[in-house]
Amino acid sequence: MLPVSLPLASHCQFVSDDFDAMHARLSGVLKPHGLRKLSDLPVTGIICRASLNRISFNVLRIGPSVEVAPGALEDFFLVQIPIVGAVELSMAASRSSARPQRRR
Repeated sequence: MLPVSLPLASHCQFVSDDFDAMHARLSGVLKPHGLRKLSDLPVTGIICRASLNRISFNVLRIGPSVEVAPGALEDFFLVQIPIVGAVELSMAASRSSARPQRRR
């Protein structure tokens, strides 16, 4: 079931717990890539997408933990902002991570 509070929930394109189907759909939405489970737990995926001219906004919920190997981003830029969880990025010898931070 799709969480109503998820950003872009009204633009949901895909919800599944079928890992291979999710990987194929995500490859079609963004670009072909490697996707690997990091545990034996079942992985579920939600893809919500809205476009504005040449910019697309994508909300992805994939988990519990996966590794994405996108290869070179030849004709687009990718900005990742985690809402929940974390994103760890590696490029050559450089590594960085992003986590949501809530202020009260």
